[in-house]
Amino acid sequence: MDIVIKEKLQSMYLSSRDRRRMKLAEWREARNSTKEFVLGTTKMVKGIYGVPLWEINNQFKKLAKRKNLEEKVGEKIIIPLPMKKSSEPLTSMELKQVEEKLYSLEGFELLQLSHFALLKPTYKEQKLFHHVSRKVEIHIESF
Repeated sequence: MDIVIKEKLQSMYLSSRDRRRMKLAEWREARNSTKEFVLGTTKMVKGIYGVPLWEINNQFKKLAKRKNLEEKVGEKIIIPLPMKKSSEPLTSMELKQVEEKLYSLEGFELLQLSHFALLKPTYKEQKLFHHVSRKVEIHIESF
């Protein structure tokens, strides 16, 4: 109780400049906590080896909503990805890890369930001059 009265008395004697500084400090603290939360969630969905898994997941979800996918049996759908800035492609072990992550994405499971087809996503890289182009190919096969 005494603490509350003490704080009220201190706030009465604070100048308007000090009040503004306190409000600004509170605002900065709230902004920083929000920023930390957002950065933490983006790190979770960032990706693996620079492959943006959240983008691929969104593309899988969009494909799941399409109705004419059953007509494309035997074909492949290509999802282009941004170029890799380094000129070194992934090793075979890293490629396996990326493909395992692709299989475990929520959007891929949704795509398989919505179209009842055997889908095989493969991650491919092609070395260009100073960059590596990347894409995900989805091979559509019937049961």
